[in-house]
Amino acid sequence: MKTKEELAKELGISRKTLYNYLNELNIKDLSFDNIEKLKSYSKSKNKSKEISKSELLEELNQLKLKNAELEKQNETLLSNQDVLLNQIEYFKNDINSEIKQIKQNMVLLLNPPKQEKKSLFQKFFGN
Repeated sequence: MKTKEELAKELGISRKTLYNYLNELNIKDLSFDNIEKLKSYSKSKNKSKEISKSELLEELNQLKLKNAELEKQNETLLSNQDVLLNQIEYFKNDINSEIKQIKQNMVLLLNPPKQEKKSLFQKFFGN
């Protein structure tokens, strides 16, 4: 069984860091499984240190450019949406006016009533 000092040297970290990792992972004893957990945890922690600031800045700049492109596309899509909504409204109004005109033409095509129906008042008092 390894001591904590040996394990820290093997992982390439300080004893204080090892103790911090043990607390973070809630490990009490150094069994084989726990040592494997510590190794993988240490690798994942060290991986973030391997990425340089210049790489992060480059990635940030790329994300900013991509964001600007997406915002531009979004504006274009919103303006196109407004145009389409206006076209739909125009066609809706156009169809409504055509329906109204067809109804008017149907009324004109109907034969006039043969005889006007007289109201009860007109029947009794004759006009």
